[in-house]
Amino acid sequence: MKFVNLSRGDEERALALYHKAIVIDASDSTTLEGGDFDWKEYYVKLKNGGITAVCDTIMDIRGNFTEAIRKIYAWYRRFEYIGQTKITLTTEASHIIDAKRKGKIAVVLATQNIRPIDDDLGLLSIFHRLGVRIIGLTYNKRNLAGDGCAEKKDCGLSEFGAEAIKEMNRLGILVDLSHVGYKTSMDAIEVSKAPVIFSHSCVRSLCSEFRNIPDGLIKALAEKGGVIGLPVWSPFIKKTVGPYTKDNPRPTLQEYLAHIDCLADLVGVDHVGLGLDLSEYWAREDFEKFFKMVPELGPSIKFESKYVQDLEDHSKTVNIARGLVSGGYSDQEIGKVLGGNFLRVFGKVWR
Repeated sequence: MKFVNLSRGDEERALALYHKAIVIDASDSTTLEGGDFDWKEYYVKLKNGGITAVCDTIMDIRGNFTEAIRKIYAWYRRFEYIGQTKITLTTEASHIIDAKRKGKIAVVLATQNIRPIDDDLGLLSIFHRLGVRIIGLTYNKRNLAGDGCAEKKDCGLSEFGAEAIKEMNRLGILVDLSHVGYKTSMDAIEVSKAPVIFSHSCVRSLCSEFRNIPDGLIKALAEKGGVIGLPVWSPFIKKTVGPYTKDNPRPTLQEYLAHIDCLADLVGVDHVGLGLDLSEYWAREDFEKFFKMVPELGPSIKFESKYVQDLEDHSKTVNIARGLVSGGYSDQEIGKVLGGNFLRVFGKVWR
């Protein structure tokens, strides 16, 4: 990708900054449906794309405790298959710094729903011991913790949800609100003594998609010290009517960068990060299976146009650095957006 207004010097600066930075993708969906691909190839793709750490959703978002344990076991097998010298389970922020230094890929185990603990808060300690460091409270719909962002009525955080957050704070598990309703999220931010995140959500004032975050939530999250990871999912960047066509194109990189600019203007660059939400190896059947399971995400999303132009896979993440240089961000600010902000929150919460 070549920007018209990026000089040779700026291009060199963008590449140097990107390769020096700790680059964190706070939400990866590649393993969600378990597409048919070689894990060693996936590792190489992440490494060649300059990714330092990736937060992987370990299981189906409607799954239970048994499925979660099986999925975690599968990840342990992948670590053995790829090799500990190349990929590492990450449970501390220092592991990510060490991975950057040694040229490894750091993997953070995450869930997008608290359902796997059933109604037993004690199971949170089991997931913590097994390496899970990020847990989403709800996935669009209501559960015991509270209401998801696709519910017509949001009654807020339940007593169970409040106790779950307190226990996650105690253990050192990061609370993720990406699929959580407005009132439930506000309650969660108030209850949590630690920063919380939206691992993969965009700005609602720029795109009215129900999964995106209104300004009030953005400000509340920032006041708590949290970070928002911006995904490259086309419908979250730009609202369109009908399928994407030549006359109705996919969102551009500049439109993605507009969400970064908006967050930086609203609450400051310290609260902006990347949560790309890529599923690089999904076949069409994986895609269609997933959207049958979560129809609330909308029938208009097309397999061929699901990602922002020039950000279709991890190898193109460097284009964000190019865009930030073009947009006048400082070296320090670019490092924060690429991964420094999430690293800061991980260091405050995990243990």
